[in-house]
Amino acid sequence: MKQYKNRMVIKIEGTSFIGKQKNGSVFFEELVSILADIQNMGYELILIPSGALTAGMDTLSMKTRPENIRQKQMAAVVGQCSMLDLYDSFFNDYNKVIAQILLNAEDIKSAEKKKNLSDTINTLLEMGIIPIVNTNSIAGCIEPRTKELLFEDDDMLAVVIAALCKTHKLIVLSDEFFPYKKIFQNINIRELSFTAKTSSGKKYQSLKNEKQEFRKKMSALKAAESCGVETTILNIGNLLSLYEVIKN
Repeated sequence: MKQYKNRMVIKIEGTSFIGKQKNGSVFFEELVSILADIQNMGYELILIPSGALTAGMDTLSMKTRPENIRQKQMAAVVGQCSMLDLYDSFFNDYNKVIAQILLNAEDIKSAEKKKNLSDTINTLLEMGIIPIVNTNSIAGCIEPRTKELLFEDDDMLAVVIAALCKTHKLIVLSDEFFPYKKIFQNINIRELSFTAKTSSGKKYQSLKNEKQEFRKKMSALKAAESCGVETTILNIGNLLSLYEVIKN
């Protein structure tokens, strides 16, 4: 499969609540400044931020996570607006234009819609616009008892977009697993084989048994590797490591 060597998908996790904390503005300033700099270096960026539901809960001052579908949909659509405003505000400081794309499973299952989606993203990238892609929180949120939801989570969404847009790299910025036992450095999925190494050299075998969420994430990201997309998980607390990955 022909790939665009200068094109990458960047999935951003954990930023919805970081933005509300004391140093949130400092974090987003660093994140966006680095992303803008990378684009200025000639790379095409497609962003997939997670956390719309959490952002909506913050905006609505909800103290507990909603349990029913209607409340989850409501919080997520509010959160998507909050997150888009946040990214638009910071990217505007660097004279960067963003565009929001909301998807559901039909946009990928239908050949015509898939082509329209690909053409739209390609046109945005050609114009130097940064697409921000999320699932449609209304159309894409289906009761768990149904099995027809293509985008089970944002990891799979990132994989689908990376394959569709023929990107060379998929980079996941995560705060989920780096604090969790502090065993991960930057993780290249191709080299992982479910084994990570600490700075002290101690190995943790069979990570697939450590945590269900990690296994789920690895399953999705391994799918990206099978499509020829080079996939790496980075610690969101060390944003400068983005430069190391894109140069390799």
